[in-house]
Amino acid sequence: AVAPRGRLGHEAPAPVLALRLADRAQVSTQAAAVRPLGAACLVLGSENHGAVDGERPVLFRVDPTGQFYICKTACVGRGSEECAELLRHEVDACGRDFDDSPAEVEELTRICVRVLERAAGGDRSAGKSGRTPHERYNVGVFETQSGFRVMGHSEIERTLRAES
Repeated sequence: AVAPRGRLGHEAPAPVLALRLADRAQVSTQAAAVRPLGAACLVLGSENHGAVDGERPVLFRVDPTGQFYICKTACVGRGSEECAELLRHEVDACGRDFDDSPAEVEELTRICVRVLERAAGGDRSAGKSGRTPHERYNVGVFETQSGFRVMGHSEIERTLRAES
């Protein structure tokens, strides 16, 4: 997002960056039969890069094929299909749409951590790598007031204990 700053005078808004990544991946896939993106990536930001007060965050998933989607939650990496399915099931079980209020963000964050823990096997003991399941993944949270943050492993552990 910072590369276009020289030409534009500001960072590219998330939709522009997602579209550029998707276009580059799609053209390379089609013309040269190669995939410059070896994995899906997530683009997070605001629609107009904060130019409008009260702007809501947007999350895009860009696939190596050049397809991109706007979404509220997303999973990438090994086991992402299983995580995404569990996440859809958990959110649908709530039977309502979530907004951007702090309480709603906190509840969605708890759901995401619970789903990731289940997808990681649910066993909290350290595996062969010496890391517990919650140390094998990252949880990013975008809050309208405070912006983006990555949950630390101790915060994830506290969330899991509170769920128990």
